[in-house]
Amino acid sequence: VFIIFFGMLQWMLNAQVHVLLRHAAFVAARAEAVVHPGMADAGDEGQVVQAAQIVLQTRYQGTIEITRALAPALSQKPQTVTVAIDLPCKVPLGNVIACGRSRTLHLEASSSFPNQGAAYQTIWGTGG
Repeated sequence: VFIIFFGMLQWMLNAQVHVLLRHAAFVAARAEAVVHPGMADAGDEGQVVQAAQIVLQTRYQGTIEITRALAPALSQKPQTVTVAIDLPCKVPLGNVIACGRSRTLHLEASSSFPNQGAAYQTIWGTGG
């Protein structure tokens, strides 16, 4: 009974982090669409990682790996961002059931967001 309880507890914690990770991917994609490096008024690219960290900081303190698939700066195509983490499973007994022998679960989520302001770059006089 204890093993089942602890396994369910670990699965619940994993599911909670996965929901946060999906939201972090959305927030990072939104940040990427706003601070696109090819735009003249682009912000700091570190803001994309910082945006994902802010969302995940309540349940995850480790390294966040972000992969970007950027569209050209002046297009309306979506910016796609993938956020990946290696979540350590810490619930005794439940960590082996829910995460396997490694006691670590690799989670990743992707999200896309249209480029913001790209159609107005020529109006602002900063685009091609």
